[in-house]
This record gives sequence, C-alpha cells and structure tokens, in this order.
Amino acid sequence: MLPLRHRQFDFFIADIFDNVPIKDEMITMEHPFFSLGTRPDLKKLTYEQGDNRVDVIPSSLGMPTIFDKDILLYCGSAVMREIREGRQPSRTLRTSPLDILVVSNREKNGKAYKTLLDGFNRLRGCTINTTFGSEGNTKGFGFIEDFEIIRSQRVKGRITGLNVTLSKWYYESIIAQNVLTIHPEYFQIRKSIDRRFYEIARKHCGRKREWAISLEKLHKKTGSRSALKKTRFNVRELVKSNHLPEYLVSFNAEKDMVRFRYRGKVKASTEEQTDLFGDTPPKIPAQIPPDLLDDVRKVVGVGADYYQLWDEWKNWKGSKNAQDMRGAFIGFCQTKVAKMMRA
Repeated sequence: MLPLRHRQFDFFIADIFDNVPIKDEMITMEHPFFSLGTRPDLKKLTYEQGDNRVDVIPSSLGMPTIFDKDILLYCGSAVMREIREGRQPSRTLRTSPLDILVVSNREKNGKAYKTLLDGFNRLRGCTINTTFGSEGNTKGFGFIEDFEIIRSQRVKGRITGLNVTLSKWYYESIIAQNVLTIHPEYFQIRKSIDRRFYEIARKHCGRKREWAISLEKLHKKTGSRSALKKTRFNVRELVKSNHLPEYLVSFNAEKDMVRFRYRGKVKASTEEQTDLFGDTPPKIPAQIPPDLLDDVRKVVGVGADYYQLWDEWKNWKGSKNAQDMRGAFIGFCQTKVAKMMRA
C-alpha cells in the first residue's frame, strides 16, 4: 500500500468528498477498459462475454491506465455531488489539477502534474467500441471530450484551473447513477492488478458475505496482457498480504478458485442495497486510522481482519480506559491472533 499523503483535505475538496464518497462507474468496474501495464500499451484490448464485445482502441500515446482512471473517479464523484444537492450538473467540470492530485493521493510536484497531463491525453485519445447493451449494434465513444489546463497570465508556469468535459456516454452513465461507492484506501493500492482485483470484488461481492470466481475468469476480467500463471502468482501474493480495502482474499489451488470475503458487517439481504444516489456508503465496522492499520500489520502480521478486530476492540469495555490507544489495540490484536493460531 502507498502511504496516505494528504491526511487533511482543504475546505473545497472536503466539501465535495466528505458528503459524497468516491464513486466508480459500474460498467468500467465490470469490464476491462484500462491498461494494467507501466509502459505505453499500443495494442487494442478486446474483451468478449457471450455475444457482447468491448474493443478499447488506444491513441499513439497508448491505452489509458488504471491510474488514469483516478481522473474519472474524481469527475464522476463531483457530478454525483451536484445531483445530491439537487442541481443539474454540467458535462464540463471546473476544478484544478491540484484537487485531483490530492484526492487521488498523489505527490504534488512537477512529475505528478506531467503524469496527470499524460493521463488526460490518453483518456482523450482513446476510442471504445462496444456491443454491450446495444442489441448487437456497435457503439463508439470515449471517456472525455476535451480538457483545458488554465495557466496564470501573471506568473509563468503557474496553473490556475482546469476545465474537463466528460464524454456523453460517461456523463450519462453517472447521471443514471450507475455507480458504486469505493473505499478511500483504493487510492493507496500500489499495484495496478490489485486495484483491478478490488474493483472486481467491489462490483461482484459488494456487501455480501463472500463471492468466488475461477482464476481463469478472473484473469479474463482483469484485462491483463500477461499469461494466466502471472495472475495466479499475483493472487498468491495478494493472499499473503491481504491488504485490499474491504475484502479478504483466499485461493483454492486445487480448484483454481479465488474467493473474496467482505470484511464488514454483512447486510441481511444478499442483494446489493442502493439508495437514490446509486449506492450506500461503505459500512466498514469502524474506521481504523490508516497509520494505526499500518503499524498493527507490521507488528502482528498481514493476514488478520483488522477492520473486524478494530470493531471488537472499540466495543470492548477495556478500550474505554486505554491511555495508549495504539499500544492497547496492538496488544489486543496480538492476543486475538495468538488464540486464532492455537484454535
């Protein structure tokens, strides 16, 4: 996991994202639209499911990466905020590159601005052809229609604003509230394949107790260019760390099955329950401080469900008198994990 770089948002960003959590568009969670590679990917990506097909056609700069998708997560969440407050949102958003960098947990330096600009260019240049939901007809669209980075007339090089116009397809999908809330720790996931695993789990497991998928099908849904054995390796590595927000991962090697288990309290219904805005915010038992989560994983190990243990500890009467919260919680986890190991 990446460190949490911005522990406190400024007033404007907090006004958007404290009231409306980060939203992810469900079609791009369900199907692979983004490159998982670190080098420019110039090959067309094709994904088929039954009679339906998606072709992602990159520009000369390559396919948009899953980290470029951070731009869309920011924009979609800003649109949802407008809807929640009773306004008709425009397809053109006025914001600043700095806000996107902060919300997506990125550095605030020249390299980060350059990477963000590259992401805008890849999103702008990409073409998507799909037959999903169109009765066999092929529809072509992109992610964003255009963007403009506004620079100061007085101070050379200073960026003062950003205008970005979403494509009609992406905008209408957000307006139709085809979205799910994702956990804010998503932006701390370091590896692109792990981000994709989280998206797939969030879409299919949701708030249900667990969801299983064959490794072969999971590999296909990721859109990975690598061989199946590489996805098997990545799943095994993820099982060792189990650092995904909201979900524990296990792997049955004999059956080649991957299982995702929701860490939080399971809803009474097995169906995903949504509100008028497309989703109910994540109901993790309690919000364990990210720095404490890092510390307890280092001391006790990475395999335990610390979200659930944090919930148990907060409800334990001994926690009310703990002067050293950090040490007391780590000691509590050590005791619990030791008991589980003996059981």
